[in-house]
Amino acid sequence: MKARELFKSLREGHIFPIYVFCGCEVFLKDEALRRLKKLTVTEGSEELDFVSLDNPSFSQIIENAETYPFVSTKRLILIHDLSIISKDDVRSNKVNSDEINRFLTYIQSLPPTCCLVIDGGESIDKRSKTGKALSQLDGYVTFDPLEEGELVSFLMKQAKRANVELQKDACERLLYLCGNDLSNLLNELEKLIAFETENRIITAESVEALSVRSTEIRIFDMIDNTVCGRISEAYQQLDALISAGETRLGIISLIARQIRQMLYIEAMYNRRKTQNEISALLGIKPFLIGKIRNRSQRIGKIELQKQLQRCIQFEFSVKNGSLNEEDAVNQILFSFNDKYHQLV
Repeated sequence: MKARELFKSLREGHIFPIYVFCGCEVFLKDEALRRLKKLTVTEGSEELDFVSLDNPSFSQIIENAETYPFVSTKRLILIHDLSIISKDDVRSNKVNSDEINRFLTYIQSLPPTCCLVIDGGESIDKRSKTGKALSQLDGYVTFDPLEEGELVSFLMKQAKRANVELQKDACERLLYLCGNDLSNLLNELEKLIAFETENRIITAESVEALSVRSTEIRIFDMIDNTVCGRISEAYQQLDALISAGETRLGIISLIARQIRQMLYIEAMYNRRKTQNEISALLGIKPFLIGKIRNRSQRIGKIELQKQLQRCIQFEFSVKNGSLNEEDAVNQILFSFNDKYHQLV
């Protein structure tokens, strides 16, 4: 079941006896737990009828599941770091197989007065006996990052609730600058809403002026500015990266990573891969893929391969002490500039 289906089910008042939450979208997980808590736990009785357990034993799970709720309709039990679904613990035989069997048998007939929520992290190993059984439960929910269209719709609705209009192009610019991490996007949106107390309209210009760019975008913009001859702007991005805690050596690695992405994307387009397929394979946001490809086509495959070799060589030179970090970054930035190539 996807997060969207879970929220629909909760709106309709359907509650499963056990849920397994997996996926990397933490905000949606927290929101699902909040809504589940609202449906099961009476306000004011959270300390009595809601419990959070870290890697509990099987006996602790039974004890809490069979404790009758004091006030609420159900006792809500949240479990973190459960050993029997930990890949490392299962593979190293730290988990007792008898305990696994008893647990899997027990969750088939949980008391009607409890609701069990297992936080499975980003994923569980479905090849293991426990992982396979849990993934087949009706309450197995995956919380994947929202697609671009879903994010735009979600953010515009959030702004509307605050009586502020988030223009579509402003929303798309926000995604481009800040990425698709929902928690971070909501923090940025809250800041923009607070800024637009008079106009009640968030424009692309507001987003451009106020939003904190992600590291990935800063690197992209820095390369983009150097390729287009905007050296001053490129160094502004470099200063922003250093102020945010990045080292110059780390920036060289990030530049090399983005060059690899350009080469991979171009190769996949040549193999007739779709944008969504490329996004899934490389873990790059879909709305960035087209922009990265445009930049790679401007630079050209041969020049990108040369730039990648430069990054590798400069990183090696910095590590062996034959070149300092500042000179290495300067040479990489200027080597992207067309005017630089004309001089050399």
